[in-house]
Amino acid sequence: MPHPDETSALQLDQLAPLLITQRIMVTTVAGLPLAVETTAAPADAARYTYTLTPAPVPAAAARRRNLRPLE
Repeated sequence: MPHPDETSALQLDQLAPLLITQRIMVTTVAGLPLAVETTAAPADAARYTYTLTPAPVPAAAARRRNLRPLE
């Protein structure tokens, strides 16, 4: 349920539930956190879709990881 500041900022009814999503982005090499993003939206009106496109893998790194380079 929303806190009073969320209710006013999002112009919600106090009984409207929130959909809260937290995304953590990490480095590809060491897996260290780079950024944290928290999103709050009315649960009855929100739909989250993430389209992830893999980054090309350099040929040398692909050989080390036994992967096929993207073309």
